Amino acid sequence: MRHLAKYLPMNEEFLYLCDDSFSLDVQQSSGSYSFLEGLTDYAIAVFAALAIFITRSEKGTGLIDWKTTKELPWGILLLFGGGLSMAGAIKSSMLGDWIGSFFTSDINAILLIFIIVTLIVFLTELTSNQATTATFVPIMIAIAGSDLGLISQLSIPVALAASCAFMLPVATPPNAIVYGSEKFTIAQMMRAGFYLNVVGIVVVTLFSAYVLPLIFN
Repeated sequence: MRHLAKYLPMNEEFLYLCDDSFSLDVQQSSGSYSFLEGLTDYAIAVFAALAIFITRSEKGTGLIDWKTTKELPWGILLLFGGGLSMAGAIKSSMLGDWIGSFFTSDINAILLIFIIVTLIVFLTELTSNQATTATFVPIMIAIAGSDLGLISQLSIPVALAASCAFMLPVATPPNAIVYGSEKFTIAQMMRAGFYLNVVGIVVVTLFSAYVLPLIFN
């Protein structure tokens, strides 16, 4: 506990930050805000960020100042923002539905799973995991129709594959943390990550084709 207290001092500022983070989590997980038109999860996140600047600390300043803010890894944040924007564009432009129209349940199941997993792994290199799965899981369910077994075989691989992208910083938060250390270049990450992507594609495809049917049957 002493070691933990060294890095997490239980002072007033720490408690304020905990309260701010807890309030943000509660408000974003409480559903829609029909009583306040126009209030979205994004607006709540902005208000929570502003609260950190406005709330006064023991030193008489905000919990965070602009000097500290400028030291944040803005490049990584912009990469994630770009990924979210791209995923939103894919969904709003119906590009996801257009891609899904090329898949039919008449294709061999293993081949279909392999194609889907490969597509998702490399697509989520440029978009966020959550946005990718939110876009493509409904498409997979539509392709499977009323076959519950096929629904699990097509939708679960999408969720698994979205976490198996290792080439670019925006792919997953761990990738962003590694890139943020500034010890690796994009080229180095892409070379090493490509082989991990291939391993992930093979593992997810085999698991989805042979293990999932045993679980859901």
